[in-house]
Amino acid sequence: MEELISRLRKNTAKAQPFGAIIKFDTGPNGVLCIDGTGETIVVDDIDRDANTTIILSQDALEKLMRGKLNPAMAAMSGKLKVKGDMSLALKLANFL
Repeated sequence: MEELISRLRKNTAKAQPFGAIIKFDTGPNGVLCIDGTGETIVVDDIDRDANTTIILSQDALEKLMRGKLNPAMAAMSGKLKVKGDMSLALKLANFL
């Protein structure tokens, strides 16, 4: 997870906060949160309430971040599920 957190921190370093929290829930492997509610975006592994939660395996998350997994296809095939505000999930394309 640390590698994924590091990659997301780099990808969000210059992005503008978006006023919400997006959480990736990988089950037993933990969570990864993108907190865009402050002055800067914070990426960490602290489990917190989120506006949008994306549920997927760690393997699927890694593939998603490498561009090896199409988010729409993953959702249609059940490899990922979105709970909450779907429009926030669409903002992830900018960070991945």
